[in-house]
Amino acid sequence: MMGCDTCAFAKWKTTTNGRLHPDGSGRCTFVWSPPPMPKSFSFSFRKPGELPIPSGGYISRNSTTYDNCACWVQR
Repeated sequence: MMGCDTCAFAKWKTTTNGRLHPDGSGRCTFVWSPPPMPKSFSFSFRKPGELPIPSGGYISRNSTTYDNCACWVQR
């Protein structure tokens, strides 16, 4: 079984002498970053407190506005 107790990202609370704390608490230190978004998209915010929605996606072969897009893949 793969649990947090064997995870490399687990940072466990310790006592003053360096042993694991008896309450068993800790923190996950995994750093999450959102995936790259195409340059033709943008975020639109609806109301405060709501998650932003990616919108857009309109592209044109006659424009070079979206050069160096993070989502570009050779066809």
